[in-house]
Amino acid sequence: MTELEAKIQLSREEVSRLRKRLKELNARHDKLRLEKHYYFDFPDERLWKEDKVLRLKEFLGKKLLTFKGPLLKGTFKKRAEYQLFIEDKHALVKLFEGIGLKKLFFFSKLRQKFFLPSVTEITLDKIIGLGYFMEVEAKTPLAIKKVLRRLGIDFKRSTKKSYSQLIRELREKTRIK
Repeated sequence: MTELEAKIQLSREEVSRLRKRLKELNARHDKLRLEKHYYFDFPDERLWKEDKVLRLKEFLGKKLLTFKGPLLKGTFKKRAEYQLFIEDKHALVKLFEGIGLKKLFFFSKLRQKFFLPSVTEITLDKIIGLGYFMEVEAKTPLAIKKVLRRLGIDFKRSTKKSYSQLIRELREKTRIK
């Protein structure tokens, strides 16, 4: 499966405005939820260096293991993505440790998903310690641009960086020397 999305950092005021706009557009939505994200890699961080991600996400009592391949060319963030639900987080962590993987870092986010016709999903996220973001997933770049236009957001504000990249950059900048 291929993930295609636009990710845009927002101010708190923009989040409020977008919630109102999505309501005006009669977007269906889920309840706000807390997600916990655990990132794994080898001690030499070869996955990170190859722009790959191995993540375990916990939400609503579920555990979702995700592997993301390197970024592909294009206007928006696009990469191969493979996911499967797991039952036993502790067994998975032991399995990872057994093959030499370690937990790199962890972060939490508050997420609410919205749904409009022709769009896979729109999410409003608050990343603890990082700020507010919106993600728009769709099948084509044109569909993403159309949704952003309807929401009053310039597609040029989109970043291809993942939350894990943004968090690592923040940690590097704020590291006490």
